[in-house]
Amino acid sequence: MKKIGIHTGNVSYGGQEKMVIEFLKTLDKSKYEVYLFIEENKGVKNIYEKEIPNWINYEYMTDLKFMEKIENYRGSKNILKKIIRSIMLKRKKKISMDKINERIENIDLLIDYDMDLMRNLHRLNKGNKRLIGWSHAGNGGIQKKKFARKNIFFYDEIVSINGVMEEGFKKNYGTRGIKIHKIYNFVDDEKIIKMSMEPIEENLGRYILNVGSLTKNKNQKIIIEAFKKYLNKTNDQNLNLVIIGEGKEDINLRKQVKDLKLENRVYFLGNKENPYKYMKNCEVYIQSSLAEGFPLVLIEALTLDRPILSSSTNGGLEISNNGKYGMIFKDSKDLEIRLERLLSDKKLLEEYEKLSSQRKNIFSKKMIGKEIEKLIEGEN
Repeated sequence: MKKIGIHTGNVSYGGQEKMVIEFLKTLDKSKYEVYLFIEENKGVKNIYEKEIPNWINYEYMTDLKFMEKIENYRGSKNILKKIIRSIMLKRKKKISMDKINERIENIDLLIDYDMDLMRNLHRLNKGNKRLIGWSHAGNGGIQKKKFARKNIFFYDEIVSINGVMEEGFKKNYGTRGIKIHKIYNFVDDEKIIKMSMEPIEENLGRYILNVGSLTKNKNQKIIIEAFKKYLNKTNDQNLNLVIIGEGKEDINLRKQVKDLKLENRVYFLGNKENPYKYMKNCEVYIQSSLAEGFPLVLIEALTLDRPILSSSTNGGLEISNNGKYGMIFKDSKDLEIRLERLLSDKKLLEEYEKLSSQRKNIFSKKMIGKEIEKLIEGEN
């Protein structure tokens, strides 16, 4: 039986965190013995821990008290606290690598699912083990930091999640001995459809939807801005905006809503363990990120046959096939125009629902699971 070690940063909120759980669920327990190394213990925020298959051996590499100390210093303006936090973050990486080295002696394959071990790969007791890096962000370009430019060559193989990333890695590393693959992220479509059937408690009316952490990169402010302009232009009295997620930009986004006098039209629902029931009932799903390698939430929207309206990130373009299966926008003005176009034309909206239904099949758990098994067995 092949023994596999998998490293990931945490199992808290986020698309990548959700994806590692779905990845684990594709593995065949009759073929593999799997060890999951989770770098950060976030206590009550470890929301995906309960979804780890019960046959997977998993362990947190850092304890909760250590992580709480790091979190307490986050965002501090005190210079001393900043220095202490920086030292603790480096210490966290070393602790994690030391524990992994203790546990991988008999491992056949180690998958660095977020490529977050790169800083310390020179400390890895690699031996003859296959080492696979799984990249979820960037364009596959030359690493900016000196240690990363050197340590990336400890990987035998790198998995990319979109075509742009794949070509970048091939150009910069594929010719220098690293084998490059492309494997799409995927979703558990049966589970999503089942969860989407649950009733919504809130009275939200008709609404457009965004799901994601409230950060500058997720760029929800552009949706709020375009929504306000849409309302001014159309005088649509029935449409609302629903935002699901939490994050640093929460205060700024709420202030923006207040300044635009949209308090009764924009709903902030916080994090939801089941966002799918909201997704199923939205008019349009909007993804507004400045950068995304492969936004899982777009696939979830496709799975529920929702029309998607996405910013022109690498992931948005890949998932929509350059706009064939969903609308792409470039900026706030473009978002406003396309949103109005979709919502004012019922036939067009229905057409994009059908396109979503067609596109979703290539991101199914069953199809991508076969690609993952081929990778593990060295067949691709």
